[in-house]
Amino acid sequence: MYTSISTGAEIARLGIDGAFAAIKKAGFDGLDFGLDNLLTWREIMRPETNILPFFSDDAEIARYTALIKTTAEKYDLKFVQFHAPFPSYVPNNALASENMKMACRKSIEICGACGCDKIVIHPCFSGDPTAPLAPEDEWNINIDFYSSFIPTLKACGVKCCLENMFITDKKGKSYGAICSDITETCRYIDTLNEIAGETLFGFCLDTGHLLMAGHDITFAIQKLGERLIALHVHDNDGYHDDRNAPYLGGIQNWNRFFLGLRAIGYKGDMNMETGNAVGRVPDALIPSTLRLLADTANYFREVVLADETV
Repeated sequence: MYTSISTGAEIARLGIDGAFAAIKKAGFDGLDFGLDNLLTWREIMRPETNILPFFSDDAEIARYTALIKTTAEKYDLKFVQFHAPFPSYVPNNALASENMKMACRKSIEICGACGCDKIVIHPCFSGDPTAPLAPEDEWNINIDFYSSFIPTLKACGVKCCLENMFITDKKGKSYGAICSDITETCRYIDTLNEIAGETLFGFCLDTGHLLMAGHDITFAIQKLGERLIALHVHDNDGYHDDRNAPYLGGIQNWNRFFLGLRAIGYKGDMNMETGNAVGRVPDALIPSTLRLLADTANYFREVVLADETV
């Protein structure tokens, strides 16, 4: 079980080499590399042409892939998972949705080229609580969306992870969205694997999103079982996607998290998605913040792998 951290905030503050060096020095084994930082929301939501920056430039993709791969090797860091750009689907904008499908496909190829076997790709949903997709339409859109990646996943030796989503209304109240219903999630994964004819799809459980949706974490993990192959670990107040460090500014019951992982014999990695914990501190405190996060990830790993009950 590697310990890893999502890279967005670190790269934004320190650059690729500086971020990888700091992550390694803090005590992490690996990286959850975010490709979502390579596209702005404006580029996704309002494309003026059929060309997306970066993802339409094969030469730039090759250069960037070589850079991150070489830098990870330099600091002896393993890519444990990648994260594709999002949103995966833009309602009433077929061009934007097709562009994002292309970006996700390219992301799978980058993931495979870096020797990583997992990528998180958000499911398709409206994101607007006042205008949700009809359940049948949402199901069909997602089955078509994920099925389109099967040839690329097979060719690249990569598994695709769905993730539990949330929506927030105008009053600031959060609700569970697609894949927050774990029974529905299991149906998605099992159906997609049946279509693929092999196990190409699994799940990345986002602890913060689940908390905002008001669902019990032990039940969710036990229901997912072996479908759970990746994690986004972070804490919040139950209302906002704060991406805080566990135990600091949050209300998640981490003992129930441990119980669930131990019950299923979780075989994935312990990944911290705690961008705000790093993004909000001064530069001088980034190293110590990363050390705290690495210590927390290692503590979580030790508790999950321990023989004693929590």
